[in-house]
Amino acid sequence: MKNMCCHLFNISEVKRAYIGVELNLIKVIMQISSDGEELIFNLTDLAVKVTKANLSSLSRTEKYMHIRAPLLSYEDIDCTPETWIPTKIFEKIPEEKRKVAVVSYRSPDHFVFNRERLQSMLIRVELLEEEYTQNLEEPLMMMFQILNSSAHQANHALECQFYDEQARSNNDWSKQGCKTTKNESGIFCTCDHMTPFTVLLVPTDSIDLASWEIQSIISYVGCSLSAFFTAAAILTHVILRSPTQDHSASIHVSLSAALFLLNISFLMNEWLANMRIMPLCMFISVFMHYGLLCSFTWMAIEALHLYLLIVRVLNIYIRSYVAKLAVVGWGVPAVVVGIAFAVRSEPNLFYGLEVITVGNSTSALCWITEPRYFYGLNLSYFALIFLFNNSILLTVSIRIFQMRRFEKKDSMTMPWKQACMVLGLTCLLGSTWGLAFLSYGALSVPMQYLFCIFNSLQGFLIFLWICRTSRKAKREAVSRTTS
Repeated sequence: MKNMCCHLFNISEVKRAYIGVELNLIKVIMQISSDGEELIFNLTDLAVKVTKANLSSLSRTEKYMHIRAPLLSYEDIDCTPETWIPTKIFEKIPEEKRKVAVVSYRSPDHFVFNRERLQSMLIRVELLEEEYTQNLEEPLMMMFQILNSSAHQANHALECQFYDEQARSNNDWSKQGCKTTKNESGIFCTCDHMTPFTVLLVPTDSIDLASWEIQSIISYVGCSLSAFFTAAAILTHVILRSPTQDHSASIHVSLSAALFLLNISFLMNEWLANMRIMPLCMFISVFMHYGLLCSFTWMAIEALHLYLLIVRVLNIYIRSYVAKLAVVGWGVPAVVVGIAFAVRSEPNLFYGLEVITVGNSTSALCWITEPRYFYGLNLSYFALIFLFNNSILLTVSIRIFQMRRFEKKDSMTMPWKQACMVLGLTCLLGSTWGLAFLSYGALSVPMQYLFCIFNSLQGFLIFLWICRTSRKAKREAVSRTTS
């Protein structure tokens, strides 16, 4: 009978049902009236501390109410988590219902579904009025002590996560809405909701601190070079442009301008993020996202123009061709970012401050804070452009190598020139961004290095391409004039 019960309790659906019953029990305990401001219930497997929020006893400058999780035994005092409850949430709740419960668990086994590796005590934070536990204006703050510091592994990180009681899949634990900060006292967590919380040991993206620092240096150096040379390309085009130049130069310079926006916003991002000014952080994150989408869009326009230029040579006259391309290249990303910002313009929903932890180092970045929005938009947007561009690159490459038999030049030098042209087009069409799809498994680290090198230097490489094509165009113009 005992073995049957143990086997039954290993079933995920049974665990979830038990957690739901346990939550109802905690709600019943919270409704028990008491004369004091604090009431503690010690049960067999958990302890519940119910605290009344007395706003009159708190000064106006106190935004948080400090509550230490209840002890299950006196031996737990060194690792018991601490919580700071934002007092602002109690302002909308009737005085008799201003109660908060902090629950400590002796064993977290019924919260383990997919071999999660819990590294701290597990606690639950609940309000008597459940509708106020989500989307907190002031975040809930918690401090956890790590139970087994020797169990940490390479390519793993400590991360604040919560048990998602509304999950409709096998991902019962999530980090959405939570941020992790590691300091000498332990792991500091801030979350925008109230549920069960703990610290998990999770695999990282197979990058250690040394690789992270090297790749950061490569990215900053490469983006600095790209920003300088794309600015030079734009200025040169503005000063020396002529009415007789073809549309390719205008498209190249527009792509350079988009990359300049992306590079300059990336270089300013971490500096502005460390200032912790949220409106400024939101502005630079929106600005960088717009630059990224503009870069992708102009890469697609480069591919379309290349197709019209080399594959479909005849009957390609389009009235106000460059102007229409500019509307698409700058307008479509503006519409996408504008809609996202207008629909959910509140702080820390779509754009805001992200804290990245690698090993013992943390860095701040102003970027997209909503993972579903990040992956749903950026990856789908780029994936479509990547497939479109590479299909055209393959078609154009075949056409270029087919032209070889019509050229009357040294057969030893022609293949090298054709190969260099294909490599230049690969950079121009942004095919190197596809290395992100290969940054997994055994190829993760080398692909990350290649991704940083090629994409941070993309603006510089396009500048070299513009110089080469402009010199070739001048030679051809001189040759025609001489003829």
